[in-house]
Amino acid sequence: MPETVTLKIVGGNTVNFILTFTDDAGTAIDITGWTVWMTVKENINDADASAKIQKKVTSHTTPLSGITTITMSATETAGLLTSTTVGRYIHDIQIKNASSEIYTIEIGPFLVETRVTLSTS
Repeated sequence: MPETVTLKIVGGNTVNFILTFTDDAGTAIDITGWTVWMTVKENINDADASAKIQKKVTSHTTPLSGITTITMSATETAGLLTSTTVGRYIHDIQIKNASSEIYTIEIGPFLVETRVTLSTS
């Protein structure tokens, strides 16, 4: 079963999600050849093509140490801002390992706060 995690970001900011994959003993897993997806949707049943953001990572930060980074740009996260105080979405993180096995490892709410400072230069 995937872990249920609530993620909270500030819209209009760059966000880096750093993931480290380990086995049950805490030893790093070599993620060379893996694909990692992070998808953010308004509704869980929306098609992937309708996702607010979908990131696909095949080039990992430190694959032999099981580390990858999913980056969302300030422009991408600004697209999640709503007229209300908090944008509410759903997200998941899915992997396809080197054996082509697919697992959803995380799922849960994805909350987007409105930023106070709007200046960027």
